[in-house]
Amino acid sequence: MKLCMILAAALAISFAAVAAGEDAAKKDQPANEKKSEAPEKQPQATEDTAQKADDAAVKKTDDAPEKKPDAPEKKADAAEGGDTEKAKFPEYEAEVTGSRVSIRSGPNVDYKPVMRASKGLHVIVVGEEQDWARILVPAGRVVWVHSSLVTVDPETNVGVVTADKVNIRMNPEPEADVLGQLSRDTRVEVTGGEGDWVEIKPPSAATVFISKEYLKRIEPEK
Repeated sequence: MKLCMILAAALAISFAAVAAGEDAAKKDQPANEKKSEAPEKQPQATEDTAQKADDAAVKKTDDAPEKKPDAPEKKADAAEGGDTEKAKFPEYEAEVTGSRVSIRSGPNVDYKPVMRASKGLHVIVVGEEQDWARILVPAGRVVWVHSSLVTVDPETNVGVVTADKVNIRMNPEPEADVLGQLSRDTRVEVTGGEGDWVEIKPPSAATVFISKEYLKRIEPEK
C-alpha cells in the first residue's frame, strides 16, 4: 500500500514537471519569435537609413548644379555692367583766359604744341584727363588725311574714307602729330589739298589738349 502511494506521488511529480516544462516552453516561444523578428526589422531600419542617406546625397547633387549657375550669371551680371558704355562726357563751352596758350596733341607737356590759343578764344571741351581738357580743334583750323585713303567728289567737295583707322594729322606730312582717327565710310568736308594730302575741315574725331588752368567754363544762359 505504501509502495503504491509512493509510486503515485512520483508519477504526479513527473506529470507536474512535464507540464511546467511545456508551459515554460510556450512562454519562451513568443520571446524567441520576438527576438527572431528583431533582426528582420533591423535590416529595414538600415535600408531606410541608407535610402534617406541616398536621397540626401541625390538632393545635394541635384541642388548643386542649380546653385552653381548663379555665380556665372552674377559674373555675367557683373560682366554686363563692365561692358556698359561709358557715360558720355557732358560737353561744355569754355573761354581761354591766357595769351598764346599752348595747345598740344596730348595731355602732357611732353607733347609739343601744335597751335597757340589767344585770350578770349572759345573752345568746346569734350573730355578731361587730370589737369588737361580735351577740346575740339578750334574753328578756322584745318587738318589733313592722306589722299590714298579718301575718295573725293570734286563737285561736292565731300570725301569718303576708304580704310579703317585713318590718321588725322596736323600737317601734310607723315611725321606730323596725329589728332585722331577716322573709320571707313566716314564723310569729311574737303577744303583743299597739297601733294599727296587732302585738307579737310576738322571732324569731331580730331581733338587736342589744353591745360585746364587757362580755361573758364561758360555757363549756359538760363
